[in-house]
Amino acid sequence: MDTWRARLVVLACVFTVLTFAGPAIAGERLVFDAFLGAQLTPTGVDPNRDYFFAAGMAVDSRGVVYVADPVNDSVLIYDGLGVRRVTRVCCYTAYGDGFLATNVSVALKFPMSVAVDPRNDDVWITSTLTGRVIKMDKNQRLLKVVGWPGTGPGEFETPIRMAVDPRGNLYVLDDGGRTCDVRSCSTSDANVRIQKFRADGTFVRAWGSFCEFSSASVGPCNASAAGAIVTGDGQFGFTNFLAVATDPRSQPQRGFQVSLVGMAVDSFGNVYVADQGRVQKFNTNGVLLLKFATAASVADVAVDFADNVYVTEFDNDRIRKFDGTGRFLATAGSTGRGLGVFGGPAFIAALPRNLVAFCEFFIKPFDPKAQCREIYVAETRNLRVQVLQAREDSDDDSLVDEVDLDPTIVSDEAAAGNAGAHVLTRTGLPFVVYDPPSTSDTIRIAAWNTFLTTGQPLTFDVALFCRYPTRPSGGRITIAADNALDFHCSIPTLDILAGPIPWTFTAADGTVATATLTDGDSLSVDPTTSSIRSNAGMLALTVGGSSITLPAGQTIFADTTPPTTQAAVSPPANNGDVTVTLTTADNAAGSGVKEIAVALRGAHNSAATISGGVATIPITMDGSTTVTYFARDNAGNAEAAKSLTIRVDKTCALVKLYRPPDGARMLLGFDLAPETYGFREPDTTARLAFPVCEFSLEGEALPLK
Repeated sequence: MDTWRARLVVLACVFTVLTFAGPAIAGERLVFDAFLGAQLTPTGVDPNRDYFFAAGMAVDSRGVVYVADPVNDSVLIYDGLGVRRVTRVCCYTAYGDGFLATNVSVALKFPMSVAVDPRNDDVWITSTLTGRVIKMDKNQRLLKVVGWPGTGPGEFETPIRMAVDPRGNLYVLDDGGRTCDVRSCSTSDANVRIQKFRADGTFVRAWGSFCEFSSASVGPCNASAAGAIVTGDGQFGFTNFLAVATDPRSQPQRGFQVSLVGMAVDSFGNVYVADQGRVQKFNTNGVLLLKFATAASVADVAVDFADNVYVTEFDNDRIRKFDGTGRFLATAGSTGRGLGVFGGPAFIAALPRNLVAFCEFFIKPFDPKAQCREIYVAETRNLRVQVLQAREDSDDDSLVDEVDLDPTIVSDEAAAGNAGAHVLTRTGLPFVVYDPPSTSDTIRIAAWNTFLTTGQPLTFDVALFCRYPTRPSGGRITIAADNALDFHCSIPTLDILAGPIPWTFTAADGTVATATLTDGDSLSVDPTTSSIRSNAGMLALTVGGSSITLPAGQTIFADTTPPTTQAAVSPPANNGDVTVTLTTADNAAGSGVKEIAVALRGAHNSAATISGGVATIPITMDGSTTVTYFARDNAGNAEAAKSLTIRVDKTCALVKLYRPPDGARMLLGFDLAPETYGFREPDTTARLAFPVCEFSLEGEALPLK
């Protein structure tokens, strides 16, 4: 655990009454902070973890974290200094027929849930398979045992989820025997309900009943609950289950079936239940206030210090955030084994309001990097607990330099020893440099450095950031220092997780593209072509000083440099057919050559546009032909037109002059006629009766008159 939370264990005892109220945080995001009870491994599963699988979790006002470990019949306590395991809670005095037993302890049997009383840090634990709820103080001394098997008030079949409101009232959700040892499962629909108790264990009321939408029989479903509008309102169903089996090498092997359903309370004592693709909100008396839809695989629910609602979606490997009215706010997470990604997120918990308030007012002013708003997520495929920090984009000193490395590869930051990932430096360039082994890897970036101020941009070279052989140098991307995005290295893609993000891309030729990206926007920037593609959202960009609106699916280029074309004539002599070859090259990391435009005037008269960077033009007709040409790149940049003149005369001769032996006269030898035409005095003019294309003397061309 980090140092500020360890300090809380010592200091928070003097601060237990201050509460912290606040609105939903605009632009808030969840970023990875730490693992609890497990280490990062390439497979995602740590064989040396503290728990078989982590279930319900709770945090008290001191920052002490309680984690239910059902298979091991225990609760783990993380106090910032180490971990302790509780399997029995002691002590009470038992009276029987003619005997008195003292110091009797209560054994935990498959505890699925823990909850903390925010007034005094007392801890409630469900002993799920014994049908009881146990209360202990923060020193693990037994205070109360509530309930026993049965269907009456205050009795349970399998209490699986609990929550405690600010007044100390306890709420217990029973799944009617559906969480069970597979050798002895039996259901009792009469027990499917929420029961409310006072802090001393006195029964207050119960509400709810069984209704499973996927059941072939809808007989149990009705609309008779208080506040119900349609059938199934105010009732509870269990359509998502977790199958748990112990190692077959350990005998006897055991198997369990676990209902995935969630319950939490807010600061007003309202109760939230997540089941069957929805979240239902009840007041403290059990009257349904509202409901809102979420994924069918919703598994748990938690309420944070500001009464925002978080739900886990087991099959979608993500967390979704809503406000207290059910308005959707944000999504976090994806499938993976790395940091900030999930494998079967099934259980979730948030820091209590009084702990957040204490941290905000007494810790953070002296330790600006302290993070006071945390979410705990227990994964049942990766078998670990991740601690995530809920951070504000506007925070000037609590940003991170690493949130997530590729989900399939381990981070050096996590000390797992993988050489592919590197934190460049915490005190220098505040980002992760990562060598992805393939072109489909994702890096999540949130810039942070103690020397940066709010909004100070972070600039990095894409070639350095995504290093693999096909990624050339060139291309720089700048993001704001107080925001988060996903970065995909194949064609570098920015998925905006929290905005707005002032974003800048500088192409290799110096062309600058800028935009302000908001939540949900996505664009791809490929520095090899300086291309910018909108994947989602209507992007308003400025490219090279021009304003452009880019709808989803369209591409532009941050490239203002035109290509350059070179012409080659073959063969160099022009007494026969001539070929002009035009070869065009674009600037480094430019948008690429699109086409070459060619116009012929004179002996030839034609025009054409040839796609690509090479054009071949045959000149076959006698006479002079002027070739005018220019190229255009994919960004629309066109070079200035160039021209050259080609003269073809297929009837002329090539005359080569050779120096005769000393004392001899000049000999005219004609390539077109091997015979000798005679000798003349060197100072006389040779007059030929046929056209001559070229004279040369010993290989050097002579001018024609």
